[in-house]
Amino acid sequence: MELIAMIEVRSYGTSGPWVVLLHGGPAAPGYLEPVATRLADTFRVLEPLQRASGAERLTVARHVEDLHHVVVARCEGVQPALVGHSWGAMLALAFAATYPGSSGPLVLIGCGSFDPASRATMQRILE
Repeated sequence: MELIAMIEVRSYGTSGPWVVLLHGGPAAPGYLEPVATRLADTFRVLEPLQRASGAERLTVARHVEDLHHVVVARCEGVQPALVGHSWGAMLALAFAATYPGSSGPLVLIGCGSFDPASRATMQRILE
């Protein structure tokens, strides 16, 4: 595990495209390790463990900046795939919206909607 901009980051795999796994919670770090180890045969996987609350007030913007630091520091100028679960999926969306040139494909698992219009569309689909 290494520390990037106060974020603990686990690394798996040594070759292949970059994949960044984003856990839910936000206070549920580490549970994606089994997924990371399975992907490591084909991909270089990063699992940033999102910062815990403390003296600094945590915001979505703070988490987006933390993820940006990780991507810049580790992904060698390549746009990584972002795989997010629950809150991690929302973080992936916010990151891609903020840094579209730094994000590759998105895999959003159990993602909430992003705005009232999106929520209304989803509700119509479900009905």
